[in-house]
Amino acid sequence: MDLAHKARPARYLVLGCSSVGAQQACTELLERQRFLSTTQNQVARAEPFLIRSGRHSFYGSILEGDEEYVRFDPGCMQGATKRAQLLMTQLLDSNPCPSYSHQWQVGDILVIDNWRMLHRRTDATRSLDRTLLRVTVLEGH
Repeated sequence: MDLAHKARPARYLVLGCSSVGAQQACTELLERQRFLSTTQNQVARAEPFLIRSGRHSFYGSILEGDEEYVRFDPGCMQGATKRAQLLMTQLLDSNPCPSYSHQWQVGDILVIDNWRMLHRRTDATRSLDRTLLRVTVLEGH
């Protein structure tokens, strides 16, 4: 999720490809409903995570109240309890099949509902010259 380190993450992402790079690196999307099992859903609501954002760091959960999104970014989120740490490990190890995989071509534009879809990049270690441009759109803007 983009901007998971913010109190209210961006609503939409607009990605555009200006360079594919030497080797294709796809963008994979996963619908949020397919991300958590029923048991994980309960833990994701109950367990706190430290969400690092410099001096604006805060505690939150993967699912908060009636929020419409799943907050998930292992780069800025750390489980504050053993159950939260275990959940993060389970989610990182699960490697679910993506709902959609986009193979980039120069000039492609992809609009992602950041609240509905989780996204990730496939291995790009041999594609250092791949360039995507990104615009984030906050809710109501």
